[in-house]
Amino acid sequence: MNGRLPGLAWRALLLVGSLWFLWSPPGLPRAGAQSREARSLDTTGTSNGTRSLRPQRVTSSFFRELSSPGARRVRRLIAQAHWLRKAADRLGPSEWENTCRKARSLGAHIDHAENPRASIRTVWQLARKALTRRAGFDNALARLERAHRLAPRDPSVAYELAETLARWEEPGPLWGCGARRRTDEAIAAFQRVAAIDPTFRPAMVATSLAILHTRKRDYVRALSAHQQAIAMSLASDASAITNLAEVTMLAGDLESALARYRQGLRAARDDRERALALWGIAITLDRLGETDDARAHAGQALQVEGGRMTFLRSSGVFFEPQRELDYYEALGHEARISLSPDQARSARRAAIRSWQQYLSQAPPSDPFIANVRTNLARLEATPDDDKP
Repeated sequence: MNGRLPGLAWRALLLVGSLWFLWSPPGLPRAGAQSREARSLDTTGTSNGTRSLRPQRVTSSFFRELSSPGARRVRRLIAQAHWLRKAADRLGPSEWENTCRKARSLGAHIDHAENPRASIRTVWQLARKALTRRAGFDNALARLERAHRLAPRDPSVAYELAETLARWEEPGPLWGCGARRRTDEAIAAFQRVAAIDPTFRPAMVATSLAILHTRKRDYVRALSAHQQAIAMSLASDASAITNLAEVTMLAGDLESALARYRQGLRAARDDRERALALWGIAITLDRLGETDDARAHAGQALQVEGGRMTFLRSSGVFFEPQRELDYYEALGHEARISLSPDQARSARRAAIRSWQQYLSQAPPSDPFIANVRTNLARLEATPDDDKP
């Protein structure tokens, strides 16, 4: 023996090395360690221990593909969907109804008071961006649906598909600022996640279902889902408690909603959670007829926010129905009348606009329409010499 491998052995090693190189996707290390890509695409959570797309303990992606056919393709499809969704969010606004109504309100009353066409042009430009965002989500959905066909029993793939369906929206006619959504499909998709693996992110699945049921005005199912989410997560989660309080209020149980909002205020960990709980308390008190106390709590929320109402329009805050935002902001403007005497005149006008905006969107069956009309009549009936 001279220490050299026979020619046949060299050929065999070369063949194995070539196969290993060809099957390894870009970015994966040439060892058995889990890659950065695989770690970033693992959507199973950290505590439930469910089986997902994690690479198995093998020495290369070639053997990984042999042990789980299609896994490599699924990982790439999910990566492409993530990129498309992020790019779409950068190109266009989310929560179209809120964005459109805000642009129309600012354009009509402040920025373009002398040029209504400028306001229309602004909304049209936003609509074009929103349509671009929708196209990006369509492309992401196409890849996730393909991944789901390749891995129909993987809960992480089903969850990604459900989340993307829940965030999909298409602008409606510009004069109404409405939006078309795929709510029923998203509900079915999240229910499919729970059916595949009930232990996969159960609190997140329940919270998403609660939001979607609220969007459909199905408050009974929304309440049940919120209660499940709280039971599955930390009891001190202020956001979950205030979400439950809001649905309880929309369902008509104002006393229980007030108690839950106060529970959320006690559990608040930062200014945002504290302000949102105070806003909820203010709305509930107003609907209970406690007008002065309601405006006092709205004033406290304003003070937490530094005199602004930015948290109401911040990322992650939603209103179902959308006209609820007008109710919140109307109370905030009314609170500013006493908090900022130098801005009292403009605050009063802004409050009247917000109440009128709520009435323009509310159907006759709205349970709180009488409160809005009372508040609006009180402001409009203020004698001229008492008006700020």
